[in-house]
Amino acid sequence: MMRFSSWASWLVTAYVGIVLAATNITSGIMEVDLVFPRNETYAPTSSLPVVFAIKNPELLPLLSNSITFTAHAWENLERFPIAATYDLRWRNFSSSDPYFVYYTFAGFETEDVWWLTWSFGWTGCTEESLSHKKVNYSDYSTSLTFTTKTSGQAIDLVAGTESDNCPADSGVAIEVASTLDVPIGVNNWEGGDTCAVLADSTPAATPCEVKIDAVAASSIAASIAHNACRATQVVGCDDDESVAARLAVGVVTILAAAFGSLGFLF
Repeated sequence: MMRFSSWASWLVTAYVGIVLAATNITSGIMEVDLVFPRNETYAPTSSLPVVFAIKNPELLPLLSNSITFTAHAWENLERFPIAATYDLRWRNFSSSDPYFVYYTFAGFETEDVWWLTWSFGWTGCTEESLSHKKVNYSDYSTSLTFTTKTSGQAIDLVAGTESDNCPADSGVAIEVASTLDVPIGVNNWEGGDTCAVLADSTPAATPCEVKIDAVAASSIAASIAHNACRATQVVGCDDDESVAARLAVGVVTILAAAFGSLGFLF
């Protein structure tokens, strides 16, 4: 598997255009949702997108966090899984809300049942924990199954997220009550100068509310194609956005077959 995480910063600038180098937001509810795929049956494909949505993304830098996921073929759990980890700590976030983190993977060309597991890990702090030079780590893990079958629906991010029928556990919400300055020498802290003080209660996530509209879906396809051209110099590609959009399907197929995965931010 090959990851192209270094392209994420380019994508934020080129396709969103507004980058927040820093944020003054110190409280609110941040939510991470798996929005695609869902527990559905899809036609076998050479490139399957896995899309996460982040609500209130400006709070992410306070939580020193990452997303990890794996996909196993249910009929062959010993097969090497399709997997990725995405570190979100140092990303600049656009004004887009929700903010999409997405990946495209090869390996779903056959009929099978797939078991996709994912987790989101984050770090919080309290005055007491910081007095002991410590922070508090938490994580949320869940899973779903989906099927690839010849009679299944074609991959379509817009149609695939229209329904309000999706598992409630496909997301996790975290409420940041305030922040504290992190002193020098705190163990296992890999974030910035401040950390999040979490609220005592845990709000309910609402993953079914997230929809991928045609504009977002087109941007995802165009950005994948654009970056694929930049990375491989495929004949016929150039850096023009309109060309990237026209080549989206073909280039994604070529790159997925060659490298296995592409990861980007929107």
